This record gives sequence, structure tokens and C-alpha cells, in this order.
Amino acid sequence: MKVTQAFIDKLQEDEFISPDQATRMKEVVNGTSANANGYDVRHDEETKLGEVKKFVNGDKNILAEVKCNLPVNKNTFGSDQKKGIKKDIDGLLGSVLATTMDTKSTKKTSSDTSEYYKFMVFLNYDEEGKSVVESVENLKEGKDKAIYNDKMVNYVNKDSVNSKDKVYIVFVEI
Repeated sequence: MKVTQAFIDKLQEDEFISPDQATRMKEVVNGTSANANGYDVRHDEETKLGEVKKFVNGDKNILAEVKCNLPVNKNTFGSDQKKGIKKDIDGLLGSVLATTMDTKSTKKTSSDTSEYYKFMVFLNYDEEGKSVVESVENLKEGKDKAIYNDKMVNYVNKDSVNSKDKVYIVFVEI
């Protein structure tokens, strides 16, 4: 939850979202179980906490997945970590590769994320020769480069967020 809170704070500090939207988003995050299904952060016209609507005119639609993965190797995520990150990116982009365990089949499902600003948030860790930033760059440059490299953009500030067709990579510290 601390990483999610730090992400919302970062968007507010950079004036991408208003202080009021940040407060409402934090209320929803704090009122949601960490093990709940769905996006780690989802803010849209359907956002409620109990019966209280938490979205107002002028708010931005936001989807975010939050990862606290530490690289298993020097600057590389492990195989399962990569799969999880790629699955989340695919979900943010609107197409999820879903596997049915009992039939071992794989099918593509999709949801409409076209009206959202999309973020993949990572806990920034750079110790013991392991770097999350380098690991994400290695992931973008890996064998799936053609798929992910032009869809993943590093978040710099509010001015770097100019498209709802991309996933913005955010590194936060706590």
C-alpha cells in the first residue's frame, strides 16, 4: 500500500491530478483489500467506496498496476516475474492473455482501457548490485521488444503523459 500511496502522491506533486482527486483515490485504495481482484488503482466514473461516489467531473481516468518485484539476478527479473509484469502490461493495454488451469488452454480476452491513462508502478530498488530500473529497461529491450518497447514509456512528469495508448512506467521510493 505504501508504494501505491507514493504513486498517487507523485501524480499529485507533479500536478497530473488535483489534490482532491488524490485524496479520493487514496480513500478508495485504503478501503480496498490488498488481495482484491482487478487493477491496483482504478479511478473512473464507477469508482465508489461503499455507496459513496469518488469520481467527480474533471477527474482523470487512471488505471495502475503496482509491482514490488526485486530482480532475482543482477539486473534481470526472473521468469515468473517477467510473466506477471507482461500480463499486467497486457491488461493495462486492454488485452489479457488468460490461461485456464484445468484445460491448459490459453485464450485472449480484452477489456476497454482506451479512455484511461495507464501506469505500471515499480518500487525503485537499487542495492546489492540489483536495479529495478535496469531490470525494467532489460525487459523492454528483451525478446518481446517489438511488442513492449514502444508501448512502455518512462514517466518523467505530467508533460510526459500525452497518450492513452501507452503504459507509463513510474519508479517510486518509499
